[in-house]
Amino acid sequence: MGLLNRLGLRRPGPPRCFAEGRFHIAGVTVINPMHDRRARATLDISSGTIAGISDTHTVPPSEFAGCFALPGLVDMHVRLPPDNALKLTQGAALLYLLHGVTSIREAGDLDGTAVAAARRLSREAAHPVPRVFSCGPFVGAGRATFKNTILLEDASPAAADAAARRVKADGASFMKFYEGLTEPMIRSLEQACAKHGLKMMGHVPAGITYEDARISEVQHFFGVPEPQSLERDTLVNRSCD
Repeated sequence: MGLLNRLGLRRPGPPRCFAEGRFHIAGVTVINPMHDRRARATLDISSGTIAGISDTHTVPPSEFAGCFALPGLVDMHVRLPPDNALKLTQGAALLYLLHGVTSIREAGDLDGTAVAAARRLSREAAHPVPRVFSCGPFVGAGRATFKNTILLEDASPAAADAAARRVKADGASFMKFYEGLTEPMIRSLEQACAKHGLKMMGHVPAGITYEDARISEVQHFFGVPEPQSLERDTLVNRSCD
């Protein structure tokens, strides 16, 4: 562990200040994106929730006077560390919160342990973590890229429905379409997602164009270059050619 610390795997230090119960943050500019901006405001905080916002008439000495307050950031594509002997989940959670990220969308749990570890910390109130929305297991065909993958054997509605039920049972909000899927498989998965209330995101599989795949939320620009135009069938070429 000493070697890992020297390599930079240190957890963030303790907060510069700490407050609980009911307190006020005065003299800040509150920004509500796309709605309004309120200068010289005081936030009334009660039990971790904003109970009210009022005008600041006299700004008391505070390290937050002159700062900006805005809603927490949402990171829509993250990877949480697997749950292993290094116990990196707590450090990752602190780094997100330290930089204002209060909600994350886990875009694919590589071994099936990362999301469970974060949810366990939150459920047991053992450590602060952002709100986690997950995609559950990857859904692909052929050869699995990652351990936590459901592989479809065919494009039948029954196979797609079984995959959607497994993803839903994992507590996921999204299904992550992945490599090896054919266009008929994608269409069957779309219907299964609609049936089970799952949103969709994922890769356009190699050899299929974006126009053919029509996945509602595509990651990494996959499917944009024509498959026959790729110099090589690699992740870099599929993103950048």
